[in-house]
Amino acid sequence: MSEVILDVHGIAYSYGAVPALGGITFQVRPGEMVAVIGPNGSGKSTLIKCLNRALRPRVGAVYLDGRDLWDYSLRETARRMAVVPQETVVEFDFTVAEIVLMGRQPHLSGLFRREGRRDLAAAREAMELTSTLHLAERLVSSLSGGERQRVIIARALAQEPEVLLLDEPTSHLDITYQVEILDLLTYLNRLKNISIIAVIHDLNLAAQYFPRVILLSGGRIVDVGPPERVITTPNIRKAYHTEVLLSRHPASGRLLVTPLPRRRAGEASGNPRPAVHLVGGGGTAAGLMEAMFCRGWKVTAGVLNRGDLDWEQGKLLGIEMVEIPPFVPISDEDHCRNLALVKRADCALLANVPFGQGNLRNLYALQEALADGLPVFLVDENPIEERDYTGGEATKVYKRMVEKGACLVPSEASAIEAIRGRFAEGLTFSG
Repeated sequence: MSEVILDVHGIAYSYGAVPALGGITFQVRPGEMVAVIGPNGSGKSTLIKCLNRALRPRVGAVYLDGRDLWDYSLRETARRMAVVPQETVVEFDFTVAEIVLMGRQPHLSGLFRREGRRDLAAAREAMELTSTLHLAERLVSSLSGGERQRVIIARALAQEPEVLLLDEPTSHLDITYQVEILDLLTYLNRLKNISIIAVIHDLNLAAQYFPRVILLSGGRIVDVGPPERVITTPNIRKAYHTEVLLSRHPASGRLLVTPLPRRRAGEASGNPRPAVHLVGGGGTAAGLMEAMFCRGWKVTAGVLNRGDLDWEQGKLLGIEMVEIPPFVPISDEDHCRNLALVKRADCALLANVPFGQGNLRNLYALQEALADGLPVFLVDENPIEERDYTGGEATKVYKRMVEKGACLVPSEASAIEAIRGRFAEGLTFSG
């Protein structure tokens, strides 16, 4: 066997006048696991079909172990390469054992092509490896989605392939079965040294299970390599036209992809996009952050302690914040930085925050901004007295702000509407 089991060289394919793939080139080594990712319509399924001879590329070639794929007979190809299709529905009432034995067809010879001892042993091993042996006499139509997927993989294994192609093996499965199938593929890859190429929709699963990733967009390769190199913010933006936050799993250290809410461009033509400075803490402002972010408003926040739920939401959305270490009171420097953000805003919004000595200066910052003429909105879902742990100081400042013109709103939704209403009146705002 050569050092490259599958060599894809400049292939292109079109459905009539509509191009589906163009200039696709990559190699797969023996025993390698490769995920193919990309948005809908990027050419992932077409690529799998070109690799398994369901479609013949208009341009370029696919080489299996150094030999043009189309120089093999269909039986030779099926002995070396197996496919798990996207749709695994079986129309007839075959038993599991019958389905798995179908994988032995490329190996049968003779006039009647009956399965022999070797074929029965291969089918049994495939069912044992996929934990489907106990289902052998069950009708495939009676199985759950995850069970049926394992049976189809068992049929592919019965072919004893060197290369296993899978088109969205986890689609239509819940998270339990998704993990089960991908754990199985990883186990088979290590046990049998099978090269696995799988179309995967979930970027987190692709990053977790596959050491190598191919990102497609518009029928072309955006990048190929380890997940950390391929699944980047610029690449995802280019391929999917969406924004994501990339982080590391706290336990495994693996790449985590979190889609960011899609922002609307000022909600609609002519609607305002005010700049709002948000004061929160303890998760009281997370919903407001997302609501304003999704409306295309410019949001800043502070002062927030690192690790706080509102701080985490701000990081997720890429919001500019004044942040300080956990359990640390607001210093003079942090207070000044917060004031600077407040004064850049068109208005300030105070979430339904409890106050203690550690965050009282946030309230002072809003009081100062109000005195300078900045509109200030106060979410008053719970009376300030119930949220005051400062011996009454927060209540005193809060009520003084109301007397000076701060706008009380009873809920987060009414806060959004109040701000929209104010800036829709033709007052100046940042755009």
